[in-house]
Amino acid sequence: MLVAVPRVQVLAGLREFPMKIVVRITIAYVLGLIIIGCVGIQSNLEIQRLREMNRQVVHTHKVIESLEKVLSVLKDAETGQRSFILTGKVIYLEPYNTAFLEIPKILNDVTSLTEDNPQKQNSLQQLDKLSFKKLTELKEAIKIRRNAGLEATRKVINVDRRKHLMDKIRALVDQMITYEQKLLDERSRIVNKLNQRSSWWVDLSVLIALGILGVAVGIVYVKSKELLEAQIELERSKRLADIGTLAATVAHELRNPLASIELSAFHIKRTIKDPRVEGDISSIKKCLLESDQIINNILLYSKLKTSHLRAIKINSILKESIDEAKGRFPRQNIAVNVKTDLIKDLTIEADPLQMKEVFNNILNNAFDAFNNNTGIIDIESQVNDSTVTIFIRDNGEGIEKKNLDKVFDPFFTTKTQGTGLGLAVCNLAIKLHQGSIVIESDKAKGTTVIVTLPIGRQKNA
Repeated sequence: MLVAVPRVQVLAGLREFPMKIVVRITIAYVLGLIIIGCVGIQSNLEIQRLREMNRQVVHTHKVIESLEKVLSVLKDAETGQRSFILTGKVIYLEPYNTAFLEIPKILNDVTSLTEDNPQKQNSLQQLDKLSFKKLTELKEAIKIRRNAGLEATRKVINVDRRKHLMDKIRALVDQMITYEQKLLDERSRIVNKLNQRSSWWVDLSVLIALGILGVAVGIVYVKSKELLEAQIELERSKRLADIGTLAATVAHELRNPLASIELSAFHIKRTIKDPRVEGDISSIKKCLLESDQIINNILLYSKLKTSHLRAIKINSILKESIDEAKGRFPRQNIAVNVKTDLIKDLTIEADPLQMKEVFNNILNNAFDAFNNNTGIIDIESQVNDSTVTIFIRDNGEGIEKKNLDKVFDPFFTTKTQGTGLGLAVCNLAIKLHQGSIVIESDKAKGTTVIVTLPIGRQKNA
């Protein structure tokens, strides 16, 4: 059983917390803040450079896209003009009309993007002149087609000159794109490098912070763990004291009325011979037994500090508990298979009242495990030189894996009724006997409770 630590002892431990540990923690944090601050400044500089290089990469992409668009628009305009000359349909002049509006705008945008580079500005001026010359050439051919017809236009158009002009535009755009692509490759390389460095600085700052935090936590953990455990024990002791007070009130306030109800039910059963009334009386009796078990658990858990050992026949107590459990669940069609011949005449040193409560609680849970009121409970035993083990298995609904670690916690229950103290009482009583209780369960397959007890008297029991 957990032993409560007096509040005075806890407070004394807090006052004795070594001052040198506080100093060490303070120094560690100050050094850590300085290092993290330096790393943070460097990281910030790297991030600013990274942002600038990313801006330049985006800038270069825009220039390349704009130059490619100039060439594409001029090609579309030339194709549209050629289709108009051959067919005379005005609809084919849409790309040409678009080119007259788009190209000046695109070149103005590129000029703004590259205003800090004189070499690019010179190239753009050449491109502007060649583009204007190309559009003028297309315009003149369109005008002749409209006024003089197809044959006249064919005589005027100089195919070689048109091709030469378009080749010059294409060569100039390719030259400018090649230059921009080199800039893009270089800037992308720098961005990747800055990304790696920024990531390195961030990782370094995180590692330093975690290292300092780990050191500080380690220093505090060494001294504070025992104080925390003492505080937890203090709170648990207080809760047990509150339960003890409540238990005394429950025993006084509830047991007397429950006894009166039981006596009245007995008189009604004797007075009125009616099968319907007898069914109600049976339900009342079952509820009274359940209430009495709850009161027993609360009283026993609050007062369970020592065991009064004496020689007992464990098999007799077990069978008595089985018979009582069958009486508490008379309407259930549950087969109880008992194979305990190995402990038929076995005598062990134990507290009979506590053993009775242990088996009562385990069997109550086993009978409650069947939703359809049908099932099988197997009870077996095993004996070796110094211990006796009792297995109580059911093929009921089982326990979810996530709840197995909580079943011995006081007040933990998944049932709609009950206090959640049954298995807590079992665990506490078995530990007082220096034995063990283990629960194995699979959801929808069933549960096995394994109780192991020493045969002889144990020290400190």
